[in-house]
Amino acid sequence: MQEEEKLFLRHASHELRTPIAILASNVELMDRLTDRSQRSEEQSASFLRQYRALDDVQLLIETLLWINRQSAQLPKSESIDCI
Repeated sequence: MQEEEKLFLRHASHELRTPIAILASNVELMDRLTDRSQRSEEQSASFLRQYRALDDVQLLIETLLWINRQSAQLPKSESIDCI
């Protein structure tokens, strides 16, 4: 991998971590501040989709960092349910 690509991956992955962390914190805060028993199925499904999307993006960022490091330690693996 060329040095420019490594530099790009390092900067891109680190720059994405802050907004993703902010989004994750805000989704969790909204989740905690709302009454779960009063949510409709659509609202509950929306929270679930947001949590899953944030997890996907966080795993993608970890993968980018791993590729950049070319580390012998593999990133965390996870099974996915393909619907």
